[in-house]
Amino acid sequence: MLCMPKTAETFSGSVNANDPIFTDLITATENKILSQVNLDAEQNVQANWIETNTTSDAFIQNKPILAQVATTGNYKDLTNKPILFDGKYTSLTSKPILFDGNYTLY
Repeated sequence: MLCMPKTAETFSGSVNANDPIFTDLITATENKILSQVNLDAEQNVQANWIETNTTSDAFIQNKPILAQVATTGNYKDLTNKPILFDGKYTSLTSKPILFDGNYTLY
């Protein structure tokens, strides 16, 4: 775990790995690695969902494949649409038998 100093001015120019703020907190190996850090590396990379160039810093790896409706929000782009009820009784399946108004006496 790298502990960052409280002020940004400590990092102006390059990291001084011998600074007492670091020497008591990290191992010698971590200290060596820290002294080699380029402070301007990969700053402000803006990820881009539609970037297709795999070498671009903005390229996002392992994106899920989305259905077209997920990006348009348009119902017509939906696949396997449900059959919507048109409101007509005759369109129903498994209709109940309706009372015809005549009772049969047994």
